[in-house]
Amino acid sequence: GQLTIDPKISSQYDLEIYDAIGKSVYTEANLNGRREYSELNLTPGCYSIQIRSKQRSISTKIIME
Repeated sequence: GQLTIDPKISSQYDLEIYDAIGKSVYTEANLNGRREYSELNLTPGCYSIQIRSKQRSISTKIIME
């Protein structure tokens, strides 16, 4: 499936995606602005997304179908 990340953070940030048991399944650093992913190869299920910048940290959960 497709995943769009738009954290509305003006500075660089790091992205990490964890599966339902807390294992890191994707990491990317030094990102800017909106990102679109279509080739992550995530199996259907629940995932946690963490976005970290120097100013703040954002966590959310998603369900991939």
